[in-house]
Amino acid sequence: MSKRKIRKEKREYVIGVDETNNGLRLKFSNPHYQDAVIVTGYLMRDPRRANYGCCKHEGKGWAFGPTRRHQKSLEKGNEYLNSYPNFFYTLINRKMLNTGTPLGVLKAEAITRITLKFLLMNPELNNKNIHVVTDEMDGKDHSLLIHNTLDMYFNRAGLRDVPHKYRSNGDNKVIAIRKADTIGYCLAGIHLFGESKRWPRATRKIPSNKLDELVEAYYRETDGEYDPEQ
Repeated sequence: MSKRKIRKEKREYVIGVDETNNGLRLKFSNPHYQDAVIVTGYLMRDPRRANYGCCKHEGKGWAFGPTRRHQKSLEKGNEYLNSYPNFFYTLINRKMLNTGTPLGVLKAEAITRITLKFLLMNPELNNKNIHVVTDEMDGKDHSLLIHNTLDMYFNRAGLRDVPHKYRSNGDNKVIAIRKADTIGYCLAGIHLFGESKRWPRATRKIPSNKLDELVEAYYRETDGEYDPEQ
């Protein structure tokens, strides 16, 4: 639940989560582009320094600058991703939205995929030393719905001890969210100026159909018993 208190002294790591292209508003010049919301998670250590207090917002207008600056934008986006590589991202595409599944449920699934991926790929992480903080998504009521749904998905995935909350204006207040926000724009900008159907940084992209597989892998890793009907 979003109201759950985070005990900062016991949580060494934070996963900051944000979304890019919410509402599918971006107009892409790539003829192969498939419209999608990008949900990005960025992992940081030391939450007392990394998560709280005011942070200056990182500029990202360059990602969608004039056509004559495409090459420079590509270079800047890749430079940023090289500087902050500790991220995973996943997509909510138009086809998924057209299934009738509420957007809040799709976002909760995306956040669960990202959290599980970090845990599986980083042996130093466990469900006792991480927490998840997201930007407020589509207002307080919708964010509350997302985090209520996230409780269900986290419980199903064996992440009952992982607290999660949202922060209003989080990309200005929480460094980990700010990094996730800027990375999402870098990914979108690189895809915008490219000519490939593939999204950049393929090793950091989590397919949308991998949730059950990630849940099962996490249960195996923690010696738990996975019940696909749960």
